[in-house]
Amino acid sequence: MKDVVIVGALRTPIGCFRGALAGHSAVELGSLVVKALIERTGVSCICGG
Repeated sequence: MKDVVIVGALRTPIGCFRGALAGHSAVELGSLVVKALIERTGVSCICGG
């Protein structure tokens, strides 16, 4: 088993029912979080294994 470390944390915004975020999918919101984490932490690759 490989060691796992947490290098940063972010979350998606919280919206109201049928609010400004209603037109965005979970994948879109999640990809924004991943991109921001990569920029903040300098991690160049997130790999599963």
